[in-house]
Amino acid sequence: MKISKALSDYTWNFLSLGILAASGTLINVIILAFYSIDALGVFNQTYALFVIFSQLSVLGIHYSVLKSTSQKAANHKLLSGILIGGIFAVFCSSTIAAVIFYFSSSFFSDLLNSILINETIKIVSPALFLFSLNKVLASFINGLEKMKEFAIINITRYLGLIAFLLLFILLGFSQEDLMYMFLCSELLVFSLCIFLTSNYINFISYKTVISIAYEHILFGCKALLSGIFVELNFRIDVIVLGVFTSDAAVGIYSFFSLLAEGLYNVYVVVKNIINPKLAKLLDKNNFKDLKLFIFSALKTVYLMSIFFIPMLTLGIYFLISFLPDANLLSENFHILIILFSFIFLISGFIPFEMILTLAGKPELQSLQGLMVCVINLILNLALVPIYQGIGAAISTGISFLTGILIIYIIASRKLGIKIF
Repeated sequence: MKISKALSDYTWNFLSLGILAASGTLINVIILAFYSIDALGVFNQTYALFVIFSQLSVLGIHYSVLKSTSQKAANHKLLSGILIGGIFAVFCSSTIAAVIFYFSSSFFSDLLNSILINETIKIVSPALFLFSLNKVLASFINGLEKMKEFAIINITRYLGLIAFLLLFILLGFSQEDLMYMFLCSELLVFSLCIFLTSNYINFISYKTVISIAYEHILFGCKALLSGIFVELNFRIDVIVLGVFTSDAAVGIYSFFSLLAEGLYNVYVVVKNIINPKLAKLLDKNNFKDLKLFIFSALKTVYLMSIFFIPMLTLGIYFLISFLPDANLLSENFHILIILFSFIFLISGFIPFEMILTLAGKPELQSLQGLMVCVINLILNLALVPIYQGIGAAISTGISFLTGILIIYIIASRKLGIKIF
C-alpha cells in the first residue's frame, strides 16, 4: 500500500511539475498573441510586484506551519491548533498588506513610468489576501506529506490562471482587466484548500489560537526576509529594467525571465516534495542519514538536468519561431541561454535552499537572502543601463550561484552539515 501511494504521489507531482513548467510559457504566449509586447511588459511588471508583496502578506507564516506540521503530523489535536493559528495570523497580515499594495499603485506607476500599472495593481491587490491564506493551507497539506493533494492544489492554480485568461480574452477584456484572473484563480484554489483541510478545522479556544498565531508570527518574521529576498531576487531584474527601459524591452526580457522562473520552479516542486523529510531529519539531528539523503538527491537532480535543460532550450527555440514578434525573441534568445545555464549549475542544490529555515535558523536564511539581493541589485544597477537584457540576465544568474554558495558555507559552519 505504501509503495502504491508513493507511486501515486510521484505521478501527481510530475504532472504538477509539467503543468507548472508549461503554464508560465503559455500565459506569456497567449498575452503576446492577443495583445502586444508592451502588454506583456506591463503584465510581468505587475506580477513581479504582486509576488514581492505576497511575501509581506504571508509574513513567513507558511514556513512555520510547514515546519510545525511536519514535526507534529501524528497528533491530530495539535494539528488543528497549528492550522487555525496559522489561518488567523495570516488573515491579519494579508489584510494589511493588500491595503498597502492597493494604495501604493500610483507610486509604482510613477517609478516604472507606466500609466497602466496604476490600474493593474489596484485590480490584483485583493488577490493577495486569498493567495496568502492558500499558501498557509497548502503548506499545512505539504507538511502532512499529502503530496497528491498538494500537487492538485498547484495544478488547480496554474490551470485556473490559464482558463480565466482565455475566458477574459474571449469576453474582450482590456489588457489591464486580465489581472482579474489572479483573484478568480485564488478563489478556486481557496475552495479546494478548505475542502482538503476541513477535517482539521475544529473548535479550539480563542486564547490557544492567539498563542499559536503569535508563535507562527514570531517564527515567520524571522523567515520573512528570506521569502521576500527569494522572490525579490527573481524580480529585481524586471523592476530595474522597467526603470531604465521601455515596456517593450521589459516585455522581451520578461518573456525569457518567466521561462527561466518556470524552469527554476521545476526544482522548487522537488523541494516541496522533500521538505517534510528534510525537516524530520533536521529535527532528529540525524546528520549521517541527512548527508546520504542530500547526496542521493543531488545526483538524481543533476542527472535529470543534464538531459532536461538542453532539450527544453531547443524546444523553446523551435517554438518561438511561430510566435508574434518572433524576430525580436530570436534576436534576444541568448538571454534565455544565460539564465538557463546558471540554473543548470545550481539545479541540484535548489531543492535544499530552505535548509536553514527548516533547521530552525530562519534568521540565517534571511541573512543569506539579504546578501544575495544586495549583490543582485548592485550588479543590475551597474549592468542594465549599459547592456540592458543581457546585463540583467548575467546579474541574476550570478546571484543564483552566489546564493547557493552562501547557503553551503553557512550550513557547513553553523549547522555542521557538510555534503562534501
